[in-house]
Amino acid sequence: MWKVRQGFAPLKRCFSVSASCKNVYELSIDTMKPSKLPAYANAVGRLISHGQESTLLGAFTTYLGGERGEFIHLRKHKSGKQLMTSRDLLLEKVTELGDVSQSCVSQQTIMLHLFPWCEVGHPATEGGIYEYRSYTLKPGVLAQWSHRFQQGIHARMLYSKPLGVWFSEIGPLNAVHHIWHYNDLDHRMEVRNQALEDELWRETVRDGSVFLTTMMSRIIRPTPHSNWK
Repeated sequence: MWKVRQGFAPLKRCFSVSASCKNVYELSIDTMKPSKLPAYANAVGRLISHGQESTLLGAFTTYLGGERGEFIHLRKHKSGKQLMTSRDLLLEKVTELGDVSQSCVSQQTIMLHLFPWCEVGHPATEGGIYEYRSYTLKPGVLAQWSHRFQQGIHARMLYSKPLGVWFSEIGPLNAVHHIWHYNDLDHRMEVRNQALEDELWRETVRDGSVFLTTMMSRIIRPTPHSNWK
């Protein structure tokens, strides 16, 4: 159940990494030549799905909106120390993959915290598509954006629920990341249009936009090793 709360106190506690956000999340975006993507996604997906030091939530390839050769995966760790242990082990195993490991031309890894007013969900059904949205905020306004977003998110959840909303701790800062699940592109459009007819959500979108500098949307599809199918 989502815990929609008032005020800035929960976010302040999260910045100090309290018990409410002890878990950390690792979002990785690996880019390679499109022809090399299937073999890379399969090999690395197999490694991260059997990790003992972390929980794989989702593993995806980008379908629309980003680079064609992107492999995106999101893992949950119990602590920063566990993230480092798991990542060191993964990097060691990836180098053993030979030519597959050499096909990656760029990598971006971001450490995230889940906003304290939400929880990680799970898609209601398997199949369909996922939307990965990332926003860059003006420096110093993350708490204000969070406060305004949580005021209206319950209205948006009447139509569909995000699988999680995170903010960055390491990597590109002043950034928010969230993931949604839909049956297909038409379902996505239908849900978003219905939500925007809700006055509370429409005002939340309007008020929150003043804090943003960039917005990015990707349509991503799960790989066989993803826990979010």
